[in-house]
Amino acid sequence: MEEPGNLRRSLRTAAQGWTEEYQSHGRTDLLLMGMDTFRWLVASAEAGPELDSARSDLFVGLQLQYGWSGQPEMLDEAIDLGTAVVAASQEGPPRARQESNLANALRLRFEATGERRDLDESIARARRGLEATLSPAIQAQRWSNLALSLRSRYELLERRQDLADSLDGFRRARDLAAETEPQRSRIGSNLAVVMRLKGTADRDRDLLRDAVELAMASVTSEAAYPADRSGFLINAALACVDLHQLTGATDALDLGISLLGEAAAIVDPGDPDLTLILLNSAYATRVKATLESADAALLDVAVTAAADVLSVSRSESPDRALALAGLGRAYWLRFQRRLDRQDGQRAVESRLQAARQPFGSAAARAQSGQLAGQWSMELGDARTATDGYARAVDLLREVAWSGLRRTERERGLIEFAGLACDAMAAAVAAGRCLDALAFVEHGRSVLWDDGLQQREVATLQAEAPELADRLVVLRERLDVLVARGAAELRSEDSS
Repeated sequence: MEEPGNLRRSLRTAAQGWTEEYQSHGRTDLLLMGMDTFRWLVASAEAGPELDSARSDLFVGLQLQYGWSGQPEMLDEAIDLGTAVVAASQEGPPRARQESNLANALRLRFEATGERRDLDESIARARRGLEATLSPAIQAQRWSNLALSLRSRYELLERRQDLADSLDGFRRARDLAAETEPQRSRIGSNLAVVMRLKGTADRDRDLLRDAVELAMASVTSEAAYPADRSGFLINAALACVDLHQLTGATDALDLGISLLGEAAAIVDPGDPDLTLILLNSAYATRVKATLESADAALLDVAVTAAADVLSVSRSESPDRALALAGLGRAYWLRFQRRLDRQDGQRAVESRLQAARQPFGSAAARAQSGQLAGQWSMELGDARTATDGYARAVDLLREVAWSGLRRTERERGLIEFAGLACDAMAAAVAAGRCLDALAFVEHGRSVLWDDGLQQREVATLQAEAPELADRLVVLRERLDVLVARGAAELRSEDSS
C-alpha cells in the first residue's frame, strides 16, 4: 500500500499535469479534476510546507478556472488565498514567486471589476516579484506579468511612461523566453499589442509594420498552444487594421478581415471572444465598404455583419451598446451611398437604443446620443434629434464623473465640444425652447456641478467613510469600460 506522503505527492503531480494540459489544449474536464484535487490536498494537509504548497497550487488554479468560467468570485477567493500565501512565504525567491502570482490575480480582477486600486497594487507586487537569480523562463513570465499590468494602466489613463515601461518589459520577457517555449509566442503576441498601441499613438508606420510581423509570427508558431490561437489571431488582425488606417494599405485590411474570420470559425459559440471578434470584424468590413474601390454590395455585407454582432451580444452586457452603435454606423454608411431614408431612420434608431443602454461606457453611449442628434437633423427630424441630444447631454456628468482627476474630466468633455449648442439648436427647431435653455445650462455647468459633488463626497467621507469608499469603487468600475473599449475595439466613429 502506498504511503500517504507518496500518494499526496503523486496526486499533486497529476493535478499539476491536468492544469497544464488545460492550458495547452483547453481541456476543461482536466482543469476541474485538477481543481478538485488541489482543494482536497488543501483540506487534508497539515500546517507546514505541505499546506503552503497545496495552497499555492490552488491559488494558481483558481486563476485558471476564472479564465474559463469568468466568475469573479474565483478571483476574490484567489486573492484572499494568495495574500495569505505571500505572507507565509520566505523572503527571497519563494516570496517573489507568490508576489508575481498575486499581481496576476489582481490584474485579472481589475479587468473584471475596474477597481483601480487592484491595478496599482498589481504593478507594485509585480515589481517585487522580479528576481534576477531565477531561471530565464521564470524571469520571462515575471516580466510579462508586470508588462501586462502596465499596459492595462496605459489603456486606462494613457500615461506614456506606462506604455514605454510595458514595451520594455515585454521585450525583456521575449529575450528571456526560449524559442521552443509556448510562452514565447504569448509574450510575442502581447508585445505586438503594445507596439501597435505605441505605433498608433506616435503615428509610426514602421512600428505598426513590425507589430503586424511579430503578431503573425505568434499566429504561425508551431510551439504555441492551440488554445491561444484565437487570441493571437485577434491581436494580429487589429494590428493589420491599424496599419491600414495609418497607411491606407488595403492588403493589410484584407488580411485583418481574413484573420478575424478565421478566429470566429474556431471559437465556441458561447466564448466571450466571439463578440469581440465579430465587433472588430464588423468594423473592418465597414472600413472596407468606405473605400473608393469597394463594391456597393459590400454595404449590405457590412449591415449583416453588424446585425450578427447584435444577435450574439447579451442584453446585460456592455457590448450591447457597442453592437447597436456599430449597426447604426453601418445603416448610415448605406444611407449616405443610396439615400434610402429608411436606412437613415434605422441608423438613428440604432444609435438611440445604444444611448439608452443601461450598461457600457458613458462616453460611448453619449457619443451615440450625439450622433443620433446629428443624423436626425440631417434627416430634417428636429424632434428626434432633440431626444438624442438630450440623452447625450444627460450622460456628460457620467463622462466627467467626480472620481477622475480634473485633467481627465476635462479631456473627456473635450470629445463633446459643441454638444450643448447643437442640442440647443435642435430643441429650438423642434419648438422646445425650455429644453434649449436647459441644454445650454447643463453643458456649461458640468464641471461646476462636479465641484459641488466633490464636496458632497467629502461630506459623505466624514459621515460614512465606508459608504464613500464604496461609491468611489463603483465609479472606478464603470470607468474601466472606457479603457477597454479603446484598447479592444476600433473607434466606431472613425469609419
